[in-house]
Amino acid sequence: MVPPGDGAALIAAVRSLAADPQRCRDMGARARALFERAYDRPVALRRWTDLVDRIDTAGQAIDVPHPVAVPPQALSNSNLSNSKV
Repeated sequence: MVPPGDGAALIAAVRSLAADPQRCRDMGARARALFERAYDRPVALRRWTDLVDRIDTAGQAIDVPHPVAVPPQALSNSNLSNSKV
């Protein structure tokens, strides 16, 4: 991960990725798998159904969680570069 506002770290990260095409492919495959797990049609339908079930009689949504529950450590640079899809 690159700290917010750290332009030098961003440049270094982009150069590192540009120099390692296999790492880019691996990261892309993991990102796609994560997206498909979080947003495929059955998952999206279940989330919408759960949301509608939580609507109270006044029409207010109750306790709506973020649509993708990914722990921050799962997105760390070491996990992205070392994990397999």
